[in-house]
Amino acid sequence: MLVTEYWGASQIAGRLGVATGTVTKWVERFAATDHPFPEPDVEIVETGGRITRGWAPHRWPEIKKWADKDRRYAARIPETGPKHVRTSYSERLRPNGMPLFPEN
Repeated sequence: MLVTEYWGASQIAGRLGVATGTVTKWVERFAATDHPFPEPDVEIVETGGRITRGWAPHRWPEIKKWADKDRRYAARIPETGPKHVRTSYSERLRPNGMPLFPEN
């Protein structure tokens, strides 16, 4: 089975040094502006209508550029920083018994 990796709001937030809710607000707040947050590559509608958005990792430079346009949102983790942001929730997710994130 082919598994495609996407970064959720928590992974992007971790790289930018902001709260996960901040990324979610950016998506909503800037959607109808001339400076929208980069559109997600995938949206998953969960039970109850909650939407989980995902961005392909190769789009990090585009996302970082968006955040860097406003200095207070500038990415605070260097490019050599962690590849994945782990949360207690993501640690419990293990498709087919495989680790969710490969060990570095």
